[in-house]
Amino acid sequence: MLPSIGVVVPTRNRPGLLRRTLAAIAAQDYLGKVRTVVVYDQSPPDPDLRGVKVLTNSRTAGLAGARNTGILALDTDLIAFCDDDDEWAPDKLTAQVAVLEPDIDVTTCAIEVRYRDRLVPRLAGLQWVGLDQLIRSRMAMLHASTFLVRRAALLDPQRLGLVAEDAPGSQNEDWDLLLRAARRGPIRHLDRPLVRVRWGTTSHYAYEYATKISSLRWMMNRHPEIAGCPPGAGRCGTRGRRCATTGASRAPPSRSPRSPGWSGSNPCSRRCTGAAAGSEAEPGRRRSAGGRGSATVGGWQQPTPGSGSPTASSCMSGDGPASGGPSSSCTACRRTRGCGTGSRRSCPRPGTRYTRSTCARTATATPRRTGTTPRPPPRISPRSG
Repeated sequence: MLPSIGVVVPTRNRPGLLRRTLAAIAAQDYLGKVRTVVVYDQSPPDPDLRGVKVLTNSRTAGLAGARNTGILALDTDLIAFCDDDDEWAPDKLTAQVAVLEPDIDVTTCAIEVRYRDRLVPRLAGLQWVGLDQLIRSRMAMLHASTFLVRRAALLDPQRLGLVAEDAPGSQNEDWDLLLRAARRGPIRHLDRPLVRVRWGTTSHYAYEYATKISSLRWMMNRHPEIAGCPPGAGRCGTRGRRCATTGASRAPPSRSPRSPGWSGSNPCSRRCTGAAAGSEAEPGRRRSAGGRGSATVGGWQQPTPGSGSPTASSCMSGDGPASGGPSSSCTACRRTRGCGTGSRRSCPRPGTRYTRSTCARTATATPRRTGTTPRPPPRISPRSG
């Protein structure tokens, strides 16, 4: 017998997008029981909605409180999250239930980012996501709208517990939930883009930079192991000159991974010489929508067989929409300019100029011109007669 699924859709002042989201949920081909709960947060409910249960947020104002309101109102076996501006592929629930094993509490899938007039798939290149990957990076393709979680685990504080309502602005609460799940064991990931996410243009939090900084500090206090991981700490703004997420200026790093006293005990701090553990492929470039390595099936981007799985960089995959351009980390050593560990200050080859797609271990870096480097002679054209 197929498990029953309850879908929690928090919403606030987006009636048009909400109806498109609910239509995509109603179009699921899942043969089991599906119940949808729409939770209105800080906005009046729409009495005209049909076929769904309508609630108002009875807990802490914000996204986390709204999700917990929906979780507690359902009695299904599984809980799925979906934001009110995202859309599911018709086989999203069916595909995820098929890979959900009895001893696994959380499963995710990849996403397809809709940014203005572009569609860009964001894949992880992994079937299992561990704690070390999530410490290094938020892994944006593990979006909250892809979560399928056992309700019993959400109600048990010894397993997962409810969504953290003390997260500033209800930001990074999904990253926190993933880290809590990964501590119990690897997360099962279905690397197909089954959720279409609208990026930037419809977000309530796109320009709330002070809240972003506060939530990252909250994450550092809640998960101290992030501070022991140079890429993860760099993303939270504690290493390097600039916070990779907010752009806020920071003090220069006091030491680099090559400096004496740097600890390699953290699972993230081990220097990587190839693809991530469990990864089938770690290409240096992300595939853009409709490009080589992807095909459109029913309006959704799908990887073509034998083309390799496009992946986001291990350190910076959570920052902004995918552009389809080069990855910002080196596939050999995972050093990135944004994290501060790939800058000229800590680079073993200081005579290298960095671009967005190069780092200390790549062969395509452009040498810096110095005063001793001879310049080519000027070209002299023949004098015309």
